[in-house]
Amino acid sequence: MSERAPREGLLLPILIPLASLVVIGVVLIGFSRILLNTTHAVATIVALLAALGVMGLAAWVAKRPAGSTASLLSLAGGAAGIAMLAGGVALVAAPPHGEEGGGVPVVAIVAPPGAAADGYAEDRVTAPAGVAFEIAFDNQDPGVPHNVFIATEEGGENLFEGATINGPATTTYSVDPLEEGSYFFFCSIHPTTMTGTLEAVPGATGGEGGGQGPTVVAQELAFEPTEIELPADQPTTITFENRDDVGSFGQHNIAIYQDDTFATALWTGELVSGPATVTYEVEPLPAGTYAFRCDVHPQMTGTVRVDGGGGGDGGGDGAAEEPGGG
Repeated sequence: MSERAPREGLLLPILIPLASLVVIGVVLIGFSRILLNTTHAVATIVALLAALGVMGLAAWVAKRPAGSTASLLSLAGGAAGIAMLAGGVALVAAPPHGEEGGGVPVVAIVAPPGAAADGYAEDRVTAPAGVAFEIAFDNQDPGVPHNVFIATEEGGENLFEGATINGPATTTYSVDPLEEGSYFFFCSIHPTTMTGTLEAVPGATGGEGGGQGPTVVAQELAFEPTEIELPADQPTTITFENRDDVGSFGQHNIAIYQDDTFATALWTGELVSGPATVTYEVEPLPAGTYAFRCDVHPQMTGTVRVDGGGGGDGGGDGAAEEPGGG
């Protein structure tokens, strides 16, 4: 008994600081995961307040008697408490992305350089019928003004008139619900060359039609939508809009994986510095359910359902379990 007491007296000064560091590390990792799922501004403010709180606590502990076990435990517990409190404030101020439902469908329309003569990059897009949606308009034409109008038909009544922007620039138009049917979209400044057809289809997610695949928007460490559909066994496209500028969250991309373990990549899109819109050329995939993510920010995930079109049976090596990410 007399030998064990000195041994314990030697171990405690080592074990207590190590245990305190482990507790602080675990709490801070959880705290960082919360901040990554909030907006950039809220995460910055909450992190600064938490850091000030921990520094103040450390200053108070430093005034306590040296080597005090109670002081070390107070520092560990206090840091954990501050992190949890700050995390709770962050969740209240900006709930994690995806808790508020499916979001607004987005249709991407691009005016590339030379659009005044050659037209939009898309001559046919699909929007959901009966619900409000957004048009992500990317004017890539330097120094040239463009816009997007929607009419009942060519020469018909205008149902929507988008503001004109000078390129290169992007904007988002909010469009009121359209009844199911075909509509004519055009640039009011170049109405003879920049034209296209917009199909309003029940249940559409936006951006589909005429061989063009879905549209995916990346903004503040979240994808919208988080579930897309692609045709099986045939090449297709994904229109990808990165709305985050380099000063906030920087580059994003879309990469499709076998499943939500993200161990096997099936297709990887190039990194895109925002704000910008690109059209990815996606290689044929067998029927099945896959996962997609941003390789720069792995917490940005979604589901890809590949069916129809190519007649894939969904039971080969390309099929996967339904991802849980998103």
